[in-house]
Amino acid sequence: MGLYQNNPIFSHLAPATALTLAALALTLFLVGCGDRADSESAHEFLLPWPVADSAEGEYRLQRVQVKGLEDPGRLRGSRAEILSQVQGFHSGRMSGRLAEPRLAQKDGLWVPKDDRSSMAVALYAHLDRLVRLDEVLTPSRHLRRPRQAAFELKVQGGRYNQAVYQPKIDAIYFSPYRMEGLSLAVNGGVIAHEHFHAHFNEFIIKPLLTQHRQENLPRLNSSGALALRTPADHNWALLRAWNEGLADFWAYIYGEGSPFLGQSLMGMSACRIGGPARGGQGLQVIIPGKVQPRFFHPREKLTQEPQTLITSCDLYSLGSRFTRLLQSLAELNAVQRPAAHGGQVLTHYQAMGALILEKLPQVYRSLGPSFAQAEWDPAELLVLFFQDEDLSRESCFLLNQALDWDPERREMLQEVCPSETLEVTD
Repeated sequence: MGLYQNNPIFSHLAPATALTLAALALTLFLVGCGDRADSESAHEFLLPWPVADSAEGEYRLQRVQVKGLEDPGRLRGSRAEILSQVQGFHSGRMSGRLAEPRLAQKDGLWVPKDDRSSMAVALYAHLDRLVRLDEVLTPSRHLRRPRQAAFELKVQGGRYNQAVYQPKIDAIYFSPYRMEGLSLAVNGGVIAHEHFHAHFNEFIIKPLLTQHRQENLPRLNSSGALALRTPADHNWALLRAWNEGLADFWAYIYGEGSPFLGQSLMGMSACRIGGPARGGQGLQVIIPGKVQPRFFHPREKLTQEPQTLITSCDLYSLGSRFTRLLQSLAELNAVQRPAAHGGQVLTHYQAMGALILEKLPQVYRSLGPSFAQAEWDPAELLVLFFQDEDLSRESCFLLNQALDWDPERREMLQEVCPSETLEVTD
């Protein structure tokens, strides 16, 4: 299925039927195709792009400024590069054929001639912008560059509809998309989600692997479930959940709160709980100590249920609860960051993103040494993220309510919140 054909997201392109991108490109080409522009800092493309402030995460064909390309027909810049074919790996990097989209040009506007070309350029544009966002949020600390991504990659087993960050090569790949909806490789939220995994890998997983051999870490079984028998099992599951939850939140940072999963993942989003937690209703499910004490409550010993399992869907569900809490705190403007970050004034979501990248190394330094010895309480993670922050009364109330007003956890919260904000109220 093409990006545009039979896709209601793009039904506005024509009154009766959606135009294919190839047809649109051909029309422009027949009118007159100019020579490719000389090397410049930005090129304008016609791309499927998220609609600003869309409550549904809608995409439409739009004119998009794409930076960093010397040649618009070769998708490699200093911050990002896109491969259309992977031929091998060298020095921990993918090597292969650089994506060279088929383009037409009219009056300075570059128009991809087919879906595959449109997908490649959109993927580059999003990845380049995500790296630029990193530069704003963490001016002094960067991931390895250029960030690499490959699309329409045929993976072992013939799996489709996959977006994967692969830590061994520090790159993202997308398998062919065969669902109705927006291709994963075009969905900016999905790309942002996978991009964040690189940050989590750099500051949490890599240090963990220096202390614990890869083969000694807990693994999902053939059914995609993890047996919760030891503190390491518990903590590994919690890390995986936080990794997914923070990655989802990164997508909201990139999209300034716009939803994204529904445009591409359809039924797969059932494992996630979307939307900020508001008004106190249902906040106890963010860290549901009473709902699922076998895993979330630190005083429930796993040895009482040695065969207890947590599935991949459970991990996404738990992670989404953290996502909702962070969304709610961002909307409360819980975290303040000066405009000095790259000279750009940060939005509420971006300020929370800067906090996350600052605190990830501190979280590992505090909890990493006890990975195999003691079960971590999710409240510890929250406290570590918000230490030394001047949280508002509303933010502290939300954190306390999220922790189900647990007296012992309230003592942890006193490290980041004034005690008067943690009193139980009617």
